[in-house]
Amino acid sequence: MMSDLSVSRALAAPPEVLVVSGLSPIETDPWQAWLATRLPEAAWVRPLDGDWPDLDRWAQRIERAVSGWRRARPWIVLAHGFGALAVVHHAMHGQRSPAAAILLAPALPHRFGQNEASLGHALPFPSTLVALQGGAHAVSPWMQDADAERWARAWGSTLVDAGGGPPADARTPWPEAEALLAGHGLPGPAGAMHMQSRIASLSR
Repeated sequence: MMSDLSVSRALAAPPEVLVVSGLSPIETDPWQAWLATRLPEAAWVRPLDGDWPDLDRWAQRIERAVSGWRRARPWIVLAHGFGALAVVHHAMHGQRSPAAAILLAPALPHRFGQNEASLGHALPFPSTLVALQGGAHAVSPWMQDADAERWARAWGSTLVDAGGGPPADARTPWPEAEALLAGHGLPGPAGAMHMQSRIASLSR
């Protein structure tokens, strides 16, 4: 499994960035609000009416989002919640694979009526699973603690403790996530690195 530093070194040019959101609106979800603040130029796949829980449709929209990008240009995908499951599903059926994936608090498949066996395959690219560790909420629909460890093993992902999780104020630094973005060649809070991701309209 490639480390974050290895991924960063492998990217000869600034990567394109795709964010696949979860089911909640960005404004009410601290994970997604933080990503929107840190990656303002990233392309997004957001849920449409009828998308949930259709992983085939979500995966098709991921494919459409990246189809116009030059094949020589690497891309990185960040996904939260149910969107992370869509990335895993796309890995089996899509034509283009990312250079790396960062899966932020993926949804527990069974909590959303999904077949765990169909999603339990190793990913064909480096991936990182970011999850709360150590006494998180027992009723949460997102992967944490032992569930996160189990799915990280199934996907071949590096498991990273989310620390306290995303701050309530999206402008506040989140050390664990800042380090992860920097390891993938993505901009830090000061915007010192210039990222040339295209803004894509994905609502059509």
